Amino acid sequence: MVNKCFLETDGYQIIFELSSIKDSQKLVNLVIELRLDPQLGEMSVRSVPSRIAPQNLQGLVSYFEQHIFALKADSNNESPVFLTEGLGFQMQALAGEFYTEAEGNCNIRVMINVGKHSQGYASTYIGGESVVEFFKIHSFTSEIQAVLREFRWN
Repeated sequence: MVNKCFLETDGYQIIFELSSIKDSQKLVNLVIELRLDPQLGEMSVRSVPSRIAPQNLQGLVSYFEQHIFALKADSNNESPVFLTEGLGFQMQALAGEFYTEAEGNCNIRVMINVGKHSQGYASTYIGGESVVEFFKIHSFTSEIQAVLREFRWN
């Protein structure tokens, strides 16, 4: 079964497609889709399939929580790039506006690994940067935590 977690920004949507690996409690299959808002044009691209550890997914949840907390003290805060061991994607939470833990926004930059053109060369990444509201971040991280509970990893 595939579980989908959605992060909706002002200009694009990131969809994490997570599925369990039979007989594995250490990794989950991951494909990420970046879908441009239809008002901006037509573009949808999918990452190469990769595997991610539950700790990395929980780390992404913590990353967003810490970034929102940091924006409370400094609206110009830019968190370091979030990477996983498999380098299937990169995310970076940038400056924003903090009103409350639930209200505010920040820019987010996302790059997804779409593969290699030929052996020996680095992977190609495609991505976007746009504003995301805190409540949409909270919705995304709640979906990830629900998947972790479903797979009994949380």
